[in-house]
Amino acid sequence: IVGGGIIGCSTAFHLLSSPLLPPNSSVTLVEQSAIAASASGKAGGFLAATWGDGGPTEGLHRESYRMHGELAERLGLESYRKIRTLSAGLKG
Repeated sequence: IVGGGIIGCSTAFHLLSSPLLPPNSSVTLVEQSAIAASASGKAGGFLAATWGDGGPTEGLHRESYRMHGELAERLGLESYRKIRTLSAGLKG
C-alpha cells in the first residue's frame, strides 16, 4: 500500500482484519515521511453523516460515518464521540 494517510492505513487495517486473508500473509505500507504526516494528520477528525446528502456520494458518506463509530467501539477508543452540529450558509 502506498501512502500512510487515512486511506492507506484504513486499507491496511481492513486487509489484515479480513478472514479472507490467507494465513501468514503480510501487508506492507510505504510512506514517504511519516504516518498521517500530511492532510490526514491535520484534519481534526470531524466527520458529518449528512455532508453528501443529495449527491452521488451520499451512500459513501453515511457508510463511512457508520464505520467510524464501529471502528472506535472495536478499538475501545474513549476519545470518539458523536456530537450534534449545525451547518449554516449564505445564499449568494
